[in-house]
Amino acid sequence: KHDRDCSDSLSASQVRSAFASFNVYKSTPQIAGIMCMFLRDQGDTGPAEEMAVAFNFERFALLILNFEAYHFVQRKASLYQYSLTFPPSGRIDIFARWTYPLLVLAQLVFFLCAPPLYRMEDG
Repeated sequence: KHDRDCSDSLSASQVRSAFASFNVYKSTPQIAGIMCMFLRDQGDTGPAEEMAVAFNFERFALLILNFEAYHFVQRKASLYQYSLTFPPSGRIDIFARWTYPLLVLAQLVFFLCAPPLYRMEDG
């Protein structure tokens, strides 16, 4: 299902989509870093470019079994990469929690500024 190119190996983006099936949400660069850390811990050297890492099924299964050791390792990331660590419903919830008070404030300002526009003049 996740090996879309039928190469019998999983790239970092394919591993990311597989982990999303387990409700683990990380960005592709974070997954690539975790895969390279796993390779180093297994005694293998990873590729020079982290995004070029690929796993066969055996290594992927071992990574799943040992994922707790790598799950909480955090690197500095941009806000966008950090947002990818949340499930989509969590991202929407955070967005709503920040925008709702701003919309209520904008509505209050509008209601306070609108009455002078509706004053009727005596004819």
